[in-house]
This record gives sequence, structure tokens and C-alpha cells, in this order.
Amino acid sequence: MTEENTRKGFAGASVELAGIVKHFGRTLACHGAHFSAQPGRISALVGENGAGKTTLMRVLAGRLRGDAGEITISGTPVRFKSPRDAGTLGIAMVEQESRLIGALSVLENIILGAEETKAGLLSRGAAGRKVEDICRRLGLAVSLDARADTLSPGERSSALIARALYRGAGILILDEPTSLLGSSQRAALFDVMRNLASSGATVIFISHKLGEVFQVADTITVLRKGATVFTRAKDDTSPAEVAGAMVEMAATEEHIERRSGEVAVELQNISTAGGNRVNLRGVWLQLLRGEITGIAGIAGNGQRALADVVGYVVEPESGWLALHPWDLEIRCVGEDVDSMDLAGSMRVWENVCLGREGEFARFYGLDSGKARRRASEMVRGFRITGEPDLPVSALSGGNRQRLVLARELSGKFDVLVAEEPTRGLDIAGAALVRKRLRKAAARGATVLVISYDLDELYALCDRILVIDSGRLVKPSTQLPPREELAELMTR
Repeated sequence: MTEENTRKGFAGASVELAGIVKHFGRTLACHGAHFSAQPGRISALVGENGAGKTTLMRVLAGRLRGDAGEITISGTPVRFKSPRDAGTLGIAMVEQESRLIGALSVLENIILGAEETKAGLLSRGAAGRKVEDICRRLGLAVSLDARADTLSPGERSSALIARALYRGAGILILDEPTSLLGSSQRAALFDVMRNLASSGATVIFISHKLGEVFQVADTITVLRKGATVFTRAKDDTSPAEVAGAMVEMAATEEHIERRSGEVAVELQNISTAGGNRVNLRGVWLQLLRGEITGIAGIAGNGQRALADVVGYVVEPESGWLALHPWDLEIRCVGEDVDSMDLAGSMRVWENVCLGREGEFARFYGLDSGKARRRASEMVRGFRITGEPDLPVSALSGGNRQRLVLARELSGKFDVLVAEEPTRGLDIAGAALVRKRLRKAAARGATVLVISYDLDELYALCDRILVIDSGRLVKPSTQLPPREELAELMTR
């Protein structure tokens, strides 16, 4: 970053993308998409998972080359061959997959590759002062001396933004930056974004969380199936209109009447030990066939330990876990479903087989035709943007998440343990997952849903319990008033 930029602020520029087309094999990720952003404003780009948001912004950031279309910066047409080309014009993109080197300090990560020198020697003092100035002016809360692998998600976001700004970014693209943040961390990030815009930067916010978009954005562009639906000022549209444009029609929740049955899983005075987490302490719980049981609670109160015990991932230190009958088929969908058991270099249909080779086996190997047919059903049923022969690495993060969920929720199972099953999904994707969970319960499966989203628990569950410091607390009724749940969670 030049001294002039440090004095004046983070000067942005107007951005125009027109007619952008991008193919991945036979998959059309962007179809004549257009987008614009202005300095001093926060421009949101919204759409379903797989709508083409990240692909479009990767074209702007020089990480992908479009097959057609034009990019102009402050009225001048540009063409990028690499992120370095985009970086020379002040464009930086902070993606969900952006990484820091854990063994280095925050400051070392920020200045790495763009070090300040004096007489040919590294000037850490000058670099540190510039980074401190950036952090102070924008309210970025992060310790520059801390090792990167000790950072919280919010601190990691701050470090990545500081790194981009240190390199002179005036056009900053933030791709789903709130996906791992708590409410206080999101509020802090939004303050940083507003400060950036006030300083003259062009801020582009990719999201599918409409509550956040309407909280912080100035303009909203909707992308659907790779094409732009509309761009409007926030005050000229509504969450309902944007949601409808994202999915062609507002997603509706299908109600399926569920039935309670006999006990399928029983925890008797279960306690756990070990691990870097809150453990269970004397937990008693019965899970019934045909019922969805929800677990509410503040994060870090034993949710992971409970999921691991019910899912047969770990054995309890004491107590007794009983299955009725003993050979129940148990499936688990983890909190970080995007990283679960996917091989990026393998094709979609091959990933469908992972862990289920027996389903697709024939006497001389895998039945690839059967696996491809199953993958096609999953692609259609879960609205995955892709095709069975596409490498998983070519899918967007949201589509990879849908693939994992499609694989785990397909086929026959007796018990399902679902931790945050719709976290990070868009409106339509979350509705699809909830519909599958309801159908599983309707056919007699036992479903345990662990979620920090009370709206989701009330929409899904037959009963809700609270976990607090490793103990289960039973509210006064099956579905108690929210005020009662909140009190039990925070007592």
C-alpha cells in the first residue's frame, strides 16, 4: 500500500460486468450475467447456492477467465489473466476458502509477499505501523502478534481483510464472510464494511442471508441460474421480493404429519470424557421412532459430545447406550458438512459411492451405471448445479454441501443425527433439507436435530430439549415458548 493510499483512505472505483459467460464443461455457471458496484457503497450479490455468485466474482478478481463478456473499471475496459493483474487495479477477493499460515503471526501473514524494505532490508516496524493504522481506522479487532492458528473466525476475517487492504485493495469482494461468525462478530464485521465504504472503498458482499443483506447493503443484485434477475436499491425492494426472485417462487414449507412410536435409542446416565470440548454429564434421553427431537443451546455446551455418542462415533465414559433393535442403521450429518468425505478430484458419481461401495457393487467392481443414475437423481432432487461426470472440485461450496446432504439423506436409515443441517444453505436448499428430514420421520426414522437456530427447531421438531454445560434440561412442554427456551439456555 502506498503512503498516499494510507493518508487518503482506501480509494475504490466503479465496477461494471456485462454479459459475463462462464462454462465448466457442459455446465453453464454464468449466462450473460451483469453486475455493477460503486465506490462508497456496499453492493450485495445474492442468489441460491450454485447461482453463479462466486464464479462471477472470481472472474472480476482474475481467478477465472470468462468465456464472453466485458469488465470495465471506472469506464475503462480491462482483461485479467491472473489475480495479480486484478490486484494491480486494487481488486481483492476474500473467499470462504481463503487461508492464513497457522505457524506465522497475523502480521507476518498480512505482509508476506508485500514486505516493506529499507535499503534492501525488511522493515517490520514500518509495515507494522501501516497495518496498525489500517486496523485502527477500520475497527479491525485482531492481535498482530498472535499466531494465525489461534484466531477465532471473527479475528481471521479481520486479518484477511487487513491483508487485502495492506496490498492496496480499493475494490473488496467478501464471499459469504459471515458463514462462521456469531451475532456479535457479524455486527463487528458489518461495522468494518460500513467504515470501508465511508473511506471510499467499493465493497461487494456475496451472501444468501437476506436479513444480513438488508441490514448492511446499499444495493442488491439477484443472480439466478447464472443470470442477473435485477439490481435495485435496498429501499426499493423487500426481502420477500428478493427471496422470490432467487428461487423463482418463494420457498414453501411442506407440512407432513408425523407419528410418535416406540423407543429406538436410549441414553441412560451417559457421561463422556476427553477431547477439547464440553462433555456430557449424566444425560438421560429417549429418542422415538417417527419423531424429530431438537436440541437447543448456546454453542459449546456439549452438543458435539451428544452427537458423537448417539452417532456411535465415541463411547461414553460411563452410562449405557441402547438401540432397539441393536442393528439400527445410523447416519450422521455433521456441522461442517461441506468438508465431509468429498474427494475433489473425483467425479460427482464417484463421490456418491464413497462409504457405500456395497450398494453399487457387482461381481467385478462398481456398477458405474447405477451410481451415475443415483447421482442424477440426487442432482435433480437437491437442485445441484452440475452433472454426474463433473469433478467435485468444480462445484461451488453450496453445491458441495448439497451433494453431501443428498448422499447422506438418500437411501434407507433408521436413525439420523443432524448437526446444523441447513447451516450455510440458501432458502430453497434449507427447505429441501427440512422436507427430507420430515419425510424420514414420517416413514418411521428417528431424527435428532442439533441446531443453534430456534426458527429451524420450531419448524422441524416434535419436541425440543435444551443442553446446558453437558446436561439436558427438559422444558415445561414439548414445544415451549421461546422465552422459556431462552431462559433455560442462558441461566
